[in-house]
Amino acid sequence: MAQPSSSLPDNAQAHDPGTLHDSEQQGSAPTWISTSAVRRRPVNNTSIQAYPQWDEPTVDGGEETTEKIPHPTTQNSNEILEEQKAPPPISLYGKLGALTTATLIAGTLCIFAAIGFLWFLWLADYRNSTWHHIVYNNWFTRCVSLSGLVIRTAVSLQAGAATSMLASLALERTGVLLLHFASVSLTRDSNGGPYMLAWWLLKTFIRNPARWANATVPALTTALTILTIAIQFTTTALFSDVNSIVVPGPSNRLDLASNFVYNVNGTVPVVTRGTTWTKKPPFYPIFAEYHEDPPETPDGVSDTGLTLRAFVPLQSQQSRAQLKEYEGRATVLDSRVVCMRPNLTGERIHVANNMFVFNGTFKASFNASRLVYFTGGNGTNPLTDWNARTDTEFTCVGLLNYTTAILGNVQSGPSVDEPHWRLAFCQPSGLNFGRNESSLGASTSVLMSEFRTLSNIARYEAMGGAETNYAYGNAYLAINISSGTEAEWLSPPLSQEPAEYATLVGPGYPPLAYSNHGEWLDLVFNSDASLRLSVSLCYTAFDTADLDIAMSGPQNRTEPVPSYDIATSGYTYGAIREQYGQFPDGQVSYDSDSVTARGILSLKKRDSWLPGAGDYVYNGHTSTGGTSWITDFANMGGPIAVGAENERVGWDTAAIMYNAYRDTSSWSNINSINTDPSMVALVQEILQSGGSIAFALQSVITSLTGVAYYDQLQQFNNVNSISYSEFIVATARAKFRGLIGVTTVIAVHLLLMGGIVALFLIRAKLSTVGNSWQAVAQVNAEMARPLLETAAFSTDATVKGVLQTNRWERKIVEIAVLEDGKGTKIVGMRDKHETAASATGSEVGG
Repeated sequence: MAQPSSSLPDNAQAHDPGTLHDSEQQGSAPTWISTSAVRRRPVNNTSIQAYPQWDEPTVDGGEETTEKIPHPTTQNSNEILEEQKAPPPISLYGKLGALTTATLIAGTLCIFAAIGFLWFLWLADYRNSTWHHIVYNNWFTRCVSLSGLVIRTAVSLQAGAATSMLASLALERTGVLLLHFASVSLTRDSNGGPYMLAWWLLKTFIRNPARWANATVPALTTALTILTIAIQFTTTALFSDVNSIVVPGPSNRLDLASNFVYNVNGTVPVVTRGTTWTKKPPFYPIFAEYHEDPPETPDGVSDTGLTLRAFVPLQSQQSRAQLKEYEGRATVLDSRVVCMRPNLTGERIHVANNMFVFNGTFKASFNASRLVYFTGGNGTNPLTDWNARTDTEFTCVGLLNYTTAILGNVQSGPSVDEPHWRLAFCQPSGLNFGRNESSLGASTSVLMSEFRTLSNIARYEAMGGAETNYAYGNAYLAINISSGTEAEWLSPPLSQEPAEYATLVGPGYPPLAYSNHGEWLDLVFNSDASLRLSVSLCYTAFDTADLDIAMSGPQNRTEPVPSYDIATSGYTYGAIREQYGQFPDGQVSYDSDSVTARGILSLKKRDSWLPGAGDYVYNGHTSTGGTSWITDFANMGGPIAVGAENERVGWDTAAIMYNAYRDTSSWSNINSINTDPSMVALVQEILQSGGSIAFALQSVITSLTGVAYYDQLQQFNNVNSISYSEFIVATARAKFRGLIGVTTVIAVHLLLMGGIVALFLIRAKLSTVGNSWQAVAQVNAEMARPLLETAAFSTDATVKGVLQTNRWERKIVEIAVLEDGKGTKIVGMRDKHETAASATGSEVGG
């Protein structure tokens, strides 16, 4: 293989090849004129001269000579020779060419389109149909990948065009090492990006004594390199923002069994399993809620306000948790509770063994909204004279003892170190004082639900038409032993009565004093007030209706469960309390803004909550006396058997709401039940956290309804068409950090591109982008021609060796226009290895 000679031929110079002066044509000794003098730009206003060359051996093989070409004259760079002619002008479009222009314009448009589309994907949500369609069909990641590909491709193409422009500026303005001159020149035609150009210009920058005066192009090239590399990670950065999120799915229609249809005999196909008071809730279902604050109430009254809660006829817990919207038939509970200090008459306490019985009569002390008294016990003829209301009898049992043991091997209260409220909810008979079971005409009272009017309130009528049956949740007496141990209650001034009989036989003991606090009336039974019994009268609108409703939620949710506390070896019910409306600080809120925090749905208000068109209404006589089968299940005495007519079931029954046990041989005809321990723990937590007795009872009613509803859901026989939508898990934007970073890098890239294009169009005079023949022709100048002639079969390393031999490997060169303006030449620039002597015309050694 032919190798380049180890020294440069005699037609090469160390700096500027220059041109022959007229004296050469006249036969005199040739004088070389520095081409720097004919260039149109100053170089630091200093004198620039041609440098001497190294001679080759003679062509004929004769003796080598060391004769040097004389140094050219030195001229000021501001001087312009008359021989210098301007190169042909190049238009702005001609400098760029069609392909580069298209790349810059189309690439920018593609970048803006891709970034705009990404911001649309990041900012839009399910309310936008296009966004929803993309996410629901799992196209989000594809869209991100394709957008990233568009950005990377456009940026890479633009970076290639910018690299060509920077190479042109380097050749014309900054200079490059002679070693890399050919590579940089060809870079103007085609390249793989700014990476190698940045390396070549960095080496030139390091070896250039005027490096800081010529730092613009290397700096732009370095910035372009960094940005081009950074943009290759566009997709990675974008996917760092993407995660699995929950979005609403489309609306669907479904035929669903939503409620019972009553048979002609007033029965429904329920499966009875006893009272729901003793059933452990298998779960705490999600419900939808509509609430209105109560009217202003005086001291001594606690009113939850109108609180309607709708249950979703979906058996799957996952379906309820993911439900977004539901429109159609559903069962709605009126869970309003009003508690007040009662007006008591003839109240007495009886104690024996570990028990007490509290009896007498009561009536309401406050005329709450929708609280109705009737002159007839069958739920007719509303009483117009509030002062004419009569008393209702009650006989309620409670337990004096208290144990920290866990009853029924389930849950205890929040802490065995904190005494439980010794509380019982008593379900009175509803009989009026001084009347027997068959008498009529006396008054009774109910809290009318939103689903009833005075004309159809007969649902409160007992089966025989004799009495309103309080066993269906019309009213409860909340009775709490506020102070006094079991031993103190069984000691003087009280004494135990005979308890072996089925009913009371002793006269009992009246209270010695009374005091009020909130909705509680305190009865004091000894002189030092250490024996204190507190009573509150609670009316409930406990009623249900099968209505056509709409419910919705802003996000998916989970149904709460009790959590086990290792420290107390018991379960805590904070999540359930929060679902019902009591937050960790003990405050109760039904505010619509708390729906998400509570994990429930919002129930849309209807024009009227009275059953009408689209609702299920049964106008016949039901086997449960007109009441709902759900309230029948909540009878402490247990549901009435299908077809039975026994209004006495559940009369004067107490639900014990704390850990205690009863001597079953005492007062056997006065009924009580041990509530399921989970219900006990829930109520205890509510009260110990500062909740009112009205809120506690409302929570109980809601829980009882949920147990009965989902226990019988599979038995429902009324199929209706409903519309619903669910939240689905999909891949979409979860954060903004990645897109912000990508947008910032893209913005810097576009600004940098604008600067490079502007600089190229203004400063480049001899170069165009994408012209291969021009790039080759400008390499084939006099200084490089000896290397080109012998490098056809050489490697760059071989050429580098030749340059090193002649100490030209560090030579910085650039292109300039010939004097006739018809071509270009390579001119040298001073590097840091040239001595001060060379600046004055001294010879550079070879």
